[in-house]
Amino acid sequence: SYDGPVANYAFFQSPSSTPYNEDGTLNNGCGVFGVNPFMKENTALSLYPDEAFNTIKLTYNIWDKLNLSEKMLMITHKEPMTLFGTELKNGAPGGVMQRIVNRNDQLNTQTQLSYINSFGLHNIDALLGFETQDKEYAFNYMAGQDYPVIDELTNAGSTSAETNRQSYRMTSFLGRANYNYADRYYLGLTLSYRRKF
Repeated sequence: SYDGPVANYAFFQSPSSTPYNEDGTLNNGCGVFGVNPFMKENTALSLYPDEAFNTIKLTYNIWDKLNLSEKMLMITHKEPMTLFGTELKNGAPGGVMQRIVNRNDQLNTQTQLSYINSFGLHNIDALLGFETQDKEYAFNYMAGQDYPVIDELTNAGSTSAETNRQSYRMTSFLGRANYNYADRYYLGLTLSYRRKF
C-alpha cells in the first residue's frame, strides 16, 4: 500500500518533502503522488466478524468393551470489512475505497473404534481412527476510486471486483495399541498417516 511506512519513505518521499505548509496546515502535495503520511483524518475501518462453533458426538457400544464413536465439528468465520478514506485515500491518487468479505469454513470429522479390557494381569488398550478436515476459504473484493464527492462504490469513476474460492481436505489414519502386564511391563505401538487433497 502507498501509506506503508517502508514504501512511503523509500519510494514516494524525498528529503525535500514537507508534510506541513508554512501556515501549519497539512501539505496535500508532497511526495511523488501527493501522498502525505500524516494526513489520516476521516479514515475508517468497519469490522463485524461473525463466528459459529458447532460440535456433535455419538458413541455406540458394539460389544463388551468395544465402542464406536463419531464426532463432527463445524467452524464458520465470516468477516465483512470496509476500508475507506477521504484524505488519506490509502495513498493512491483520487482516493480508494475497498470492501472485502472473507469467509472461512471448516468441517472436522472423527471416527474412532476403541477397545479397552483386562484379562487377569494382562491389560489391553487399542484404538483405530479415521479423521478428515475440510477447509474452504472464499472472499469477495470490490474497489473504487476517483470519487467526485461521496466515497461510495456507485459514485466511483472506476471500479474493480474479484471473487476467489479455495478448498482442501486433510485425511488422517491412526492406530494405537498399548499392552501392560501387571502394571509393570509396558509395550506400545502407534501408527499415523496423513494426506492432503
